[in-house]
Amino acid sequence: MRDIFELLQPVTDEALDVAAHRENTELHFTQAIIQLKVILRLARALSQEFEDEMPSNIAQQARGSLNSALMLLDQMTEFNLQQPSAVDAHHNIQTAMQNELNLWISTVRPHIRGTVEVAELAADLDARINEAADLQSAVRRLTEQSQGLVTTAATLAADMAAGNLSTYYSTQAENHRKAANRFLAGAAAGVVALAVVAGVVLSSIPNSDKDDLTDYLRHLSPRVFVLGLGLYALGVVVRAYRANAHLRVVNEHKANALKTFRLFQESAAEPGTRDLITAELVKAVFAADETGFIDSAPDRTVSDGQAGLLALIASNARPRS
Repeated sequence: MRDIFELLQPVTDEALDVAAHRENTELHFTQAIIQLKVILRLARALSQEFEDEMPSNIAQQARGSLNSALMLLDQMTEFNLQQPSAVDAHHNIQTAMQNELNLWISTVRPHIRGTVEVAELAADLDARINEAADLQSAVRRLTEQSQGLVTTAATLAADMAAGNLSTYYSTQAENHRKAANRFLAGAAAGVVALAVVAGVVLSSIPNSDKDDLTDYLRHLSPRVFVLGLGLYALGVVVRAYRANAHLRVVNEHKANALKTFRLFQESAAEPGTRDLITAELVKAVFAADETGFIDSAPDRTVSDGQAGLLALIASNARPRS
């Protein structure tokens, strides 16, 4: 008789304590609650019986009596001393509960073959099974949430790593830009200074020596050496400018690749596509770039010759379901 068992589920010890109204010194329901607990114990025992093995009128009377007892429980819970005819209402509830108990003892109890204690244990076991099922569902939900949190944490870690690296490369690009500007200004100043020095040095050769080739070369040689040193220093400054300009472009390229990495990752639905995007990011960050400032042969990275290895690493890095 599953329906009787379901009727008993909402009834708790806390609800019975509230309905007893023990704080009312005169009109309390302590005795009625004791009687109701006896009815509930008998009802638990009856719920373990098979309805087709007892007279149909007994099962109907048991259901009706249990519903009436639960309605009396609601009336006891809502009872207060200020309501109209409180004394009569209290007496009527007590009398009705006694009548329901008498019906269960005289009519229903003889058809309960099992013991009340075994029925209570069975009901408690059923309740614990339901609690275990609820707990299992809760654990399953928590597992799914934890997996989502792990995925979110991994995504946030990737975003933070990409963001930190992008900021680092942007800072490096700005530092090389400032250094390149300084070397460019130095190179411009060096060209002007070298031109002035060349004019002064070459004009300082004595005119009499210009008619004598040997004397002219003798005076010209140290001046050419000095100008050569100036040209060498100017070449060093120009190379430093080109190197810093090259590094500025390279770092800007790496920063832009890292800034757009998450955007391309989110736009890719297939894991293989995301792995390819990751491989291209690695290539963009670590491969040598042609900037026009320095002539260099392009480096080969892992993604150039071993794309299959990258795919294998990426597939192993993904969590297995």
